[in-house]
Amino acid sequence: MQFDIDKMAAMDRYELLLGTVVPRPIALVTTISADGTINAAPYSLFNVMGHNPAVAMISVLAHPDQRLKDTASNILATKEFVINLVSEPLALAMNITCIDAPPGTNELELAKLNTGHR
Repeated sequence: MQFDIDKMAAMDRYELLLGTVVPRPIALVTTISADGTINAAPYSLFNVMGHNPAVAMISVLAHPDQRLKDTASNILATKEFVINLVSEPLALAMNITCIDAPPGTNELELAKLNTGHR
């Protein structure tokens, strides 16, 4: 089957491309804002890009209203993020972090997860 990507709607391209990599692991990416607010969000668009130097990548799409999502804003502000792999027992909690929460919301608290950070 052939697809003409240029003639497809953006959401159709997105769904087609996501469906080409299965099973697709999910990362729960945690960040901290410049003011110390914790953020967590699931990303299936992540991968290892190299080992020397060690490079991991996530792709943060724009919020539907075209503003940066908290994950992107926090990474730009602090230059740090943590990729946490999601196991099956964490799947329900990870789904809770996927909500479209207002900026500054700590999704880990909503999902009853903690970072282990003291």
